[in-house]
Amino acid sequence: MAAALERAERCASCRRESFGIERLVVLGDYRRQAQVREWVLAFKHGGRAELARPLAAALARRVRASVAQVAAKNVLVPVPLHPWRRLERGYDQAARLGSELCDALGWPLARALVRTRPTVVQGTAGATSRAANVRGAFGPARWRPLARRAVAEAERVWIVDDVVTSGATLRECARALRRMGARRVSALALARATPHSGSGAAREDELEADTTLARGSAPALQSAAVDARRLGCAP
Repeated sequence: MAAALERAERCASCRRESFGIERLVVLGDYRRQAQVREWVLAFKHGGRAELARPLAAALARRVRASVAQVAAKNVLVPVPLHPWRRLERGYDQAARLGSELCDALGWPLARALVRTRPTVVQGTAGATSRAANVRGAFGPARWRPLARRAVAEAERVWIVDDVVTSGATLRECARALRRMGARRVSALALARATPHSGSGAAREDELEADTTLARGSAPALQSAAVDARRLGCAP
């Protein structure tokens, strides 16, 4: 959001095309905040699974500051990683983040979604359309009846992801969750990759060297850094 519109409900891209969720809470801006980008890349691609704890603690503080009814019956559902990608990466970053958020917020974690097919990494040359790339790629974890039941009984389901770009992944996950009976679907993410000025869609693989911090993000990152230093796992 522009500084003049910081109290508004939705940004311009959300007004043009809905993510299929009620609200999105993120820790920072993937493009404009070098600190956010450094932490996310280390966690997602650098093999730094231990960063899930301080990042989740920082995101949990953001949630408490921005979500009024944190005591409602909430359930966390991580965006699932395909088994091949998990084998390649060594861990499922959204599941790790979700597990730490479960401890930080006291909300139950329900691994109710699975990838029904492998997908090309979003934003790469092989993915001609983000929406087409993930369309129909998520479904219910049929061998986890308790997780599906938790989704159906929750007052609000929160999808957990690392970086939100076009919103295609969130949209598909929300569609699958609603088929399982979810009534209200929102999302939590470490960062939002906002589009360049004048461009149509944001791309994670085209980054600016802008280190300007958005208002309200610096304290959360500083707290994350303190937590990381205490745990001996700063990026």
